[in-house]
Amino acid sequence: RGTVEADQVLVATSGYTSRPFRWHQVRIAPVGSFIIVTEPLGKDVCDMLLPNRRMASSSMNLLNYFRITPDHRLLFGGRARFAGSNQQSDAK
Repeated sequence: RGTVEADQVLVATSGYTSRPFRWHQVRIAPVGSFIIVTEPLGKDVCDMLLPNRRMASSSMNLLNYFRITPDHRLLFGGRARFAGSNQQSDAK
């Protein structure tokens, strides 16, 4: 209801953007991601796995990512598929 002037603007609406951001709404799709974590591994093991505590990811089309949590667990995440569950495909 007013005018805002800015050099840069961040639109942080996730994949569920709606009005007044129609341009973004038709270009952004929510993508599911699943994550799982290990039991606590201890600082020494985590130091061996990811010594700089940087997040790591694969370079595959369906990205997989890894990081160490503050309580020394290894977190693994990967993108969910768009299609519904299929028993044959799930087994593969």
